Amino acid sequence: MSENNQYPREYDAVLGGNSPPPVDGVVLGGIEGLKRRLETGNTQQRVDSLDDVVKYGDAGIDLLIEVLDDEEIEVRAKAFQILNNIDLEKANKSVIDGIPLNIGDKVYCVYQSSLSYGDDWYYLDNEITDFYEDGVRKRLNLLRPKSWNVYAEFAAKNDVRAFSLHPPRRNDCSLKELETALLQLEKFIKIPVYIEVMPTEDYWCSSMKTLVNHPLLIDVSHILIWYGGDINLTQQTCLKLLNSNQVGEIHLSHNKGKADTHDLIPSDVWVNDLIQDWNQNYLVTFESLPVNFSEYERLDKRRYR
Repeated sequence: MSENNQYPREYDAVLGGNSPPPVDGVVLGGIEGLKRRLETGNTQQRVDSLDDVVKYGDAGIDLLIEVLDDEEIEVRAKAFQILNNIDLEKANKSVIDGIPLNIGDKVYCVYQSSLSYGDDWYYLDNEITDFYEDGVRKRLNLLRPKSWNVYAEFAAKNDVRAFSLHPPRRNDCSLKELETALLQLEKFIKIPVYIEVMPTEDYWCSSMKTLVNHPLLIDVSHILIWYGGDINLTQQTCLKLLNSNQVGEIHLSHNKGKADTHDLIPSDVWVNDLIQDWNQNYLVTFESLPVNFSEYERLDKRRYR
């Protein structure tokens, strides 16, 4: 006979004094106790309570699936992580579309990069489906205005504060053509457009000499690659660009000055003293985690560290 996991086990605690617990008393142990901790605990307590949920079989899996709709992303992410490691059809179906994200969630890094290795692509299902047709992404090409329409429509329907993009390769257009296209795109989509500094010289905006006359997205780790890992030169260049008032957005990550590996951000790196002020004036995005959040780093990244 299969065990009934809805009820307390031999060593589960129950509410009550010295007298035997009432039949309909509130159970602190068992899955009912776990549900109660999920309802009443703080964020970390609720996350920690999910560690034991798989002990309750199907009832535990059902609870994890319910938790995927939790209001806190930390709790949702823990439930997703556990379900993703359960080799059962019900669990697999529940995570096939990834971690559900809600408006207001604080997410460290959601990006797609052709420059970094082994990075996963995250799809915000209720948001960017506008950018896909039959599973194929409708890519924006700065030099082809017909590709701008879907992005302009999305910006008009949603709370989009700015648009940032990689510049084309230097062989694809002249500097003048690039600057003209940026101005036309910004006018077309009616929000600020920032062009990202790049780490390799085949792109525009890959050195001080190849920058465009247009507001920039400073990727600090890309500039670190310009100087082969020289922190002082990177700092000087970033501050010079910021002082020029030609910057609207900043991306933060770290590397050794050779490749855009998105390593953990050290606690003593120079940007840490400036982030609070930058947040007041720029759009700031973490593309990798600060070192004090290393426990949340992707497992595939840890293998290469």
